[in-house]
Amino acid sequence: MSGLEVAGVALAVVPILLSAAEHYDDVQRPLARLFKFSREVSRYCKRLKTHSTIFREECRLLLGHVVRDEEVIQMLKASSHPLWKDGVVERGLVELLSTSREACMNTIGMVKKVLEEIEHEVGELCEIASKNREVSASFIMCAHNTAPTLSYSSSPILYL
Repeated sequence: MSGLEVAGVALAVVPILLSAAEHYDDVQRPLARLFKFSREVSRYCKRLKTHSTIFREECRLLLGHVVRDEEVIQMLKASSHPLWKDGVVERGLVELLSTSREACMNTIGMVKKVLEEIEHEVGELCEIASKNREVSASFIMCAHNTAPTLSYSSSPILYL
């Protein structure tokens, strides 16, 4: 190539580079928002799963004072378990909680309902955010040609 051809190629590349630099923000800002959104949703979903687990464990501990641990596990897995309608469990809870039994049962019911409603409303969002985090990690891995080091999993599940 002659010097004139090299200069022509160099001058032709400059507008392309300038255009790429101008449009970098057009791509970078939405991607940055997506990554931040995915991180926030992921944190929220993890907190929701933590609170669901705490609630479940508190229910397990409460029922553990009334029935055997094996039965508690079965009761928490199935709302149709026969012990839920058994008078022995009811009498045990009345004996354990005394006059606060009704208030305690109301509170448990309200917390359960709120957790189920939240899980229902954000469950799909948590799955989408998890997939976005996987896509983001793959995108970053391809851009930097490195192996991913983190895996993201967040799908809160209520068993009660």
